[in-house]
This record gives sequence, structure tokens and C-alpha cells, in this order.
Amino acid sequence: MIVAAEELRSFGAALLDKAGCGVREAMLVADALVDASLAGHDSHGVVRFPQYLEALERGEIVANRHAELRHDLPALAIFDGGFGFGQVVGREAVEYGIALARRSGAAVVGLGRSGHLGRLAGWAKLAADAGQISLHFVNVPGGLRVAPHGARESRFGTNPISAGVPIPGAEPILLDLSTAAVPVGRVQVAKNRGERVAPGLLLDRDGRPTQNPAAMFEGVSILPIAGHRGSGLSLVAELLAGAMTGGGASAPARKFLYNNMLSIFIDTTTPSRSAEYAAEAKRYIDWVRASPPVDPAVSVLLPGDRLRQAGAERARSGIPVDDVTARKLRIRPHHSA
Repeated sequence: MIVAAEELRSFGAALLDKAGCGVREAMLVADALVDASLAGHDSHGVVRFPQYLEALERGEIVANRHAELRHDLPALAIFDGGFGFGQVVGREAVEYGIALARRSGAAVVGLGRSGHLGRLAGWAKLAADAGQISLHFVNVPGGLRVAPHGARESRFGTNPISAGVPIPGAEPILLDLSTAAVPVGRVQVAKNRGERVAPGLLLDRDGRPTQNPAAMFEGVSILPIAGHRGSGLSLVAELLAGAMTGGGASAPARKFLYNNMLSIFIDTTTPSRSAEYAAEAKRYIDWVRASPPVDPAVSVLLPGDRLRQAGAERARSGIPVDDVTARKLRIRPHHSA
């Protein structure tokens, strides 16, 4: 089923409003999920609406919560999200970090005990639009899905990492990657669509490769991206996002999913550095884009380009919603674009 983005925004916001969210909160969450689907990031898009609504019913997400400042130093702040919606408490923490870096030149902000933070590139773009470089490390306590390199039992969450770099006069560089070989949401999308996943992504209980997405929800582990390299990055994300924020690293005792995030902000707009940074960043990006392509018909793409291309296409054609998600949300054919 194909549904227009604006219909999904209003439909999703109405569902959240009915579930007890305030008007602004409902719109922030709906906008973030629809924007993720527009960018082609379906694993963090509208497929999450039913998951969020179920988490609200179970009390794993608390409606109408705001980030609470627990530690406030000249260039370091730690917030407690109180299990509020990540789209709300995450925005509050990131906006605080942007303001802190504007005053100090750089800042580190931690957010513990947040609901699902969604597509991390959204936070990187928020900072980049303010002229700031940012790095974001997230862990998922209670989401033991990923086996360390060489192991057959999960010890990590999918632990995404994101970076945003503003390029004056051009679109920002937006890097958003999971340290797992595949996001859980993408496995869920494949399961909903009755598709198999690509080889080399999942291990069964006995450590054997499997392509069955349904097995993901029966104790199967995801492999780390790029072997030992992704395993190392995931470990760093656990320590930075989990231990530093007070939200906790992954552990078997943590039974429900929530997020912690550690973000680093660097301001590029300080008068003493802005002109030099702008000139060198633009020069280098232009040079990289001018790389001779392997296929003359395909341009060399940089991080963020595919998201913007997908966004333009889906804004025109609509967003695909799988049948399982459509049934859960009771989206009827007249909602289709």
C-alpha cells in the first residue's frame, strides 16, 4: 500500500493523541517517523507506529515526559529522559548541546533512559543546520541482538553511530550507520513482507548462518558490521552511551528496549575559524564529488545523498506501508496515495 506522507503524518499524530500524547509530542513523533520513511529508512519509519503504541500501553514509553538535567558543567551536560519519547527528550538534549557548544566552542551531552531515538541522522542534521559538527553514539539496553565478533551469543544492541558535518554552501554530510550488519527494524520489515534477508547477516542459536527473518525473534543473533571493526565500534558505543550517561550498558536483566545517547558537538561558526573551515570543507567536498566514477552513468555519492534522493522521490510518489503495519494501524485503502 502506498500512502501520501502528509496523510501518514496526520493519521499517526491522531493515533498518538488518542493514546494520551500531547499535541506537540504527537506531531514531533509522527513527523520523525514519516521523515524516516521519506528518507528510505523504513526500519525507523512508519513501521514503528504500532511498536510505539504497544510500548505506551506496557508503560515502556511514558507520554509527555521532558528531559531532566542531572549534571551541568561548562562543556558537559547529562540528561535523564525518564523513558519519554526519544523524539521529544532527544530533541531537548540535542538542542541544549547545540546551545552549549555555541557558547563553549564544543560540548558533550549525554541522555540516559530515553525512548527509541529514531533515525540518528535527524539529530545530526539538526546540529549541522546550526553550523555544528556532531557525533552521536547510541546503545540499546535490553536489546541484546548482536553477537561480538567470533561469538554466537548476543552481548550488544544494534548500537547506531551518526555524524553530521555542515558544508557551507552545500548539503551537510550525514552519516548514519548501525554497528550491526542489519538493523532489527529492517529484519522486521523483511518478516512483514515475507522476504528472506541477505546472507551473512544472521546466526541461528547454534552459530550457523540463516536468512530467515522470523528466526530473529527466536533467539537468533545479528552479526556485527565489518567483523571485528563493527564489534569494536559497538563496544565503544556501549561504554560511551551506556556507562557515561548513567542509563546503563546492555545486560540480560534489562528486559525492555530503551536508548541512551552520548553526543559531541563542535561549533564551526566561531569568527576565528568559520572562514577557514568553510573554504577548506567546500574545497575538499567538491574534489571528492569530482572523483571519476566507475560507471559514468552513476554519480559519486556522499553520506546523506541517498537519503535526500529517496526523500524527493517518496515525496512525489508516496510512502510504501507493508500489509502487516497497515493492518495493525487499521489503514484502509482510501488512505492510499
